[in-house]
Amino acid sequence: MGPTPERSPAGEALLREGLALGRGVLAAPDIEERDRDGIFDRALWDLCAERGLVGAIAPAEHGGRGLSLLDACLLFEGLGRGCPDAGLLFSLGAQAFGVLPALLALADEAQRARWLGPLARGEAVGALAVTEAGGGSSAFTMETRARREGAGWVLDGEKLWVTNAPIADRYLVFARTGEGAAMGAISCFVVEAGRPGLSRGAPADLTGLRTCPVGALRLRGCRLPPENLLGREGAGALAFLHAMGWERVGLMAAAVGAMQRQLDGCARFVRGRAV
Repeated sequence: MGPTPERSPAGEALLREGLALGRGVLAAPDIEERDRDGIFDRALWDLCAERGLVGAIAPAEHGGRGLSLLDACLLFEGLGRGCPDAGLLFSLGAQAFGVLPALLALADEAQRARWLGPLARGEAVGALAVTEAGGGSSAFTMETRARREGAGWVLDGEKLWVTNAPIADRYLVFARTGEGAAMGAISCFVVEAGRPGLSRGAPADLTGLRTCPVGALRLRGCRLPPENLLGREGAGALAFLHAMGWERVGLMAAAVGAMQRQLDGCARFVRGRAV
């Protein structure tokens, strides 16, 4: 392992920014009620979007802030420490650290111009559709298929436990376009909500992160034009691994902040009981 990167003054400022936002506009005084009922607050998402949190790592020319992974993690650590709505931050992180890196890794310039801006600005909600019933964490055993039909594609399959699925406007759907090993046999497609052949299930009843919308997608004869294939055919597996490298770190940054918030609360409680 290499040395741990040092926090720059700019990074410390981002940590404080996240903390201030979490304790301020994202304070979510109704969180206990919404968590009990499993309600996602789109107004809080929009506040995050207005402050450039959704597109933290996206290039500035596409509406993002162009932050490094370390600086984006410091921002989200501060958010986790200040904001009690862990489901909102998980939903936000899935787009900021999952959808956007995958799109950036695959999309050509025309595709970036078409799809990246609304997602980076948080005007559109995105979702990575990977997991299936038979695969679990072994994502590359997927059975969802994409076959060529004319110049375009037809997708068939079902995805489960997709973060943001019930509310998303754009789905990055990973499907098999070939046989054999995943590398070179899996591709990624953009599927717009409302496209014929795509249906989505009701939000799942979770035991935690209940304010994060999670659900299933079903694709039955879902036809896509050729430009909805992101990048080149067969590049999906590598792009997925790239995105997971970002997402696993970014999501945990918010969790680290949340753990510190819980520890701070425990310490205040114990000090209040001291005699």
